[in-house]
Amino acid sequence: MKHILLSCFNDSTNDELPVALDWAKTLLNLFPNKYRITVLLHGECIKYSLKKNNRRKKIIKKLHNDGVRFRVCKYCLENDGFSIDDVIRFIKPIKFSVDYIVKCQSRGIHIINDEKN
Repeated sequence: MKHILLSCFNDSTNDELPVALDWAKTLLNLFPNKYRITVLLHGECIKYSLKKNNRRKKIIKKLHNDGVRFRVCKYCLENDGFSIDDVIRFIKPIKFSVDYIVKCQSRGIHIINDEKN
């Protein structure tokens, strides 16, 4: 099983899911048991790690129940005035997203970015 990290940095500009969350959902549906998926919430998407005022909480929980792992950038959280206590219990904080991405790359994990053009 290949391990991939989906970087969820950019939020969507409408009612659609952020690209990385949509990709996680699509990968699970089209390729069950092919990938071990981790979603890194950072940048504009840290709000989806929060217990309160989170319009994506339902899909985050469903993806988690379907086997997707979630990480959130602690640096981004604190920079935006939140703490670990504000985060959904199954989302694991990591110290800094860029450092985490570099560590994942060094371990051979495939990194998929949601870059805006």
